[in-house]
Amino acid sequence: MSVTICDRCGDVTVGDDRCRCFQPYDPVEVRRRLRSALARARVTDAYAKLDRLPRTTRAA
Repeated sequence: MSVTICDRCGDVTVGDDRCRCFQPYDPVEVRRRLRSALARARVTDAYAKLDRLPRTTRAA
């Protein structure tokens, strides 16, 4: 088994796998990852707002 580190992107691959910079570009996958990241950011922001609220205004 061989482990390779790409000089271009720094991705670590094992065996016959190819790094991400040499994978074919898939716009659908890019959009899916972007939507997922935005959804996680919105949830994180919502929880951060709840943490900043004074305890007297929180619903029990």
